[in-house]
Amino acid sequence: MKLTLKLVLYLMLGIMLIEVIGGYFSIKREVRLFENHVQQETRLLGHGMEGMITEVWKSSGQQRVLELIREADEREPQVGIRWVWLNDTDNSPFSPNIDPSRLINIVQDQNTAFKIEEDNEDEFIYTYFPIAVAKNRLGALELKKSLADIKLYTEDTIVQITVLISISFAMAVLLSWVLGYRFVGRPLDILTKAIRQIGDDEIPEPIIIEDRNELTNLAQAFNDMWTNLKLAGEKIKSESEARIETLNQLRHADRLKTVGSVAAGIAHELGTPLNIISGRSSLIISKKLSSPEKDECAKIISGQVSRMSTIINQFLDYAKYHKPLMKRTDIRLLVFKTVDLLYPSVNKQTTSIDLLGKDIPVFVNIDSGQIQQVLINILTNAIKAMPNGGNISIDIQEKRARNKKGFDEKEKNYVCISVQDEGEGISDEDIDLIFDPFFTKKLVGQGTGLGLSIASEICYEHDGYIDVISEFGKGSCFMVYLPKDPSGSA
Repeated sequence: MKLTLKLVLYLMLGIMLIEVIGGYFSIKREVRLFENHVQQETRLLGHGMEGMITEVWKSSGQQRVLELIREADEREPQVGIRWVWLNDTDNSPFSPNIDPSRLINIVQDQNTAFKIEEDNEDEFIYTYFPIAVAKNRLGALELKKSLADIKLYTEDTIVQITVLISISFAMAVLLSWVLGYRFVGRPLDILTKAIRQIGDDEIPEPIIIEDRNELTNLAQAFNDMWTNLKLAGEKIKSESEARIETLNQLRHADRLKTVGSVAAGIAHELGTPLNIISGRSSLIISKKLSSPEKDECAKIISGQVSRMSTIINQFLDYAKYHKPLMKRTDIRLLVFKTVDLLYPSVNKQTTSIDLLGKDIPVFVNIDSGQIQQVLINILTNAIKAMPNGGNISIDIQEKRARNKKGFDEKEKNYVCISVQDEGEGISDEDIDLIFDPFFTKKLVGQGTGLGLSIASEICYEHDGYIDVISEFGKGSCFMVYLPKDPSGSA
């Protein structure tokens, strides 16, 4: 409705401007025609009296001419007729009514007209007809015609134009309010409501506009668009579900691959407590131990079983498939658990892991299983990058950063988990490719090249990202950025 009103207002302003300009030029034209008509009338009257004044002046003298002029002035009330001496400047009864300096160039047989505005703001046309009746003085017939009629006409015309413009404007506003709402406002309201319903994830009813106009075509286009959107949405939903299922399968496959590499280390880790259990149980069976010694052996066996149970439960918990579940998690505690899970592999390669920073909880809203998969992938790569052993440093810090992998250029608060190793590093030509699917430098059978790609995808779905800094031959630092929980640290 507002659009219709604006369009009508702009249209009316244009029409009003045209009418005002047209009225202005029309008034100017009428004024010019009226002035020409007045001058023509006075010229006819002046020329008619000019010859008579000359003859009467010669035959009967000045007094008789003045009487005739006075009689003519009485017969023509709309025209003031006087006899004047053009060179008379002493304010005598025969002095001209206008400035004598303007009459200097008047010569005989040449009538001249002047438009004069007097003190009362009335305008008059003064016409002078020079008549040579004396040797040393130049007389003239002065005709004065008022322009009051044209002034009244101008005022009436202005009022008429103003009234017409006002009526036109009022009618236009009224019509725009009534017809605009009927033909434009109401259909647009229907379209707006339907669009808002789509924005609120509601299902709009098909739009039906009875009038056959451009808005009808727009409504039909909207209905077609909504139909296509529904079909596209269903297709996208189906493809998204298939993609998510495929990603979950790839993640689980990557998890199982990691399970295979970790299993050997865990098996070796279980060997020591099993040997202890076997030895202590043999001593109990031999019946050579005293009662306190048997109790001690039982306690040792129980402790080793508990240790084995913890290792196996951690291993099975990681290997088991979980549906994604976002919840508030202490990322530092999750890093501890991940390091414990990988401890057998670390111990086997004489590799040490140092967890830096303050020992305080740092909370993030994540799926702990998926982020643990990211950490295990990065730590496993770090361990394999140091076949002769070395040190891995893990640091957890709160940082403000811009997501280098996303489209949002604003800085946000992140929790950054950095994993620094002393391995072989990554070459400059490979560092931009390490997150691409199936990119790997490992031998056939040692890796699929999906680990870092899946890790990057997981971080992206957590509204975070992975960054890497590496120098070939001097190690790498992988940094996992996760959005900080607004509630902060505990």
